[in-house]
Amino acid sequence: MSDMLFLPVPDDIKICFDGYENGDYSGKICSIYEVSDMEFETIDQVIPDIMDHLDMIGRPECSETIRSFKKKRHIAENRAQANNNGKAIEPMRKKDEVRAKHGDIGTFVVHVKYRQNASMQGEVIWTETGDKRNFRSAYELLKLMDSVVQPDDQDDIEIE
Repeated sequence: MSDMLFLPVPDDIKICFDGYENGDYSGKICSIYEVSDMEFETIDQVIPDIMDHLDMIGRPECSETIRSFKKKRHIAENRAQANNNGKAIEPMRKKDEVRAKHGDIGTFVVHVKYRQNASMQGEVIWTETGDKRNFRSAYELLKLMDSVVQPDDQDDIEIE
């Protein structure tokens, strides 16, 4: 399926699964707002890396962010760093460069719509088939991706 259908929104993130070893995935996270790909060695790194990336671009804003009518200096400084001193953050790469990225065992485009309840909500598209699913938490996102790329030799364990 053509990647031209994917990354319609600049804030979309591409997750490429390149390997599976010792029960864990490795790969890279790609975005037009990062100079280079963010490599991950274990699946445990994916969600914190995505959250850091969303904090850097400033959207969607985390619902747990402390808001106030008073400007606090450290909050204003952090926000200025995060969104380029009040200006819209500029892309570091072209959309086509991110579109060209693929994982060896699976490629996903993640669109985070909300960050509520200490997690994130949105939709994920498996680029190989075009299958689109909504997720309500970071855990559900990981489970959806795992269910698609799970190696054939890995059988579900039944507990008796």
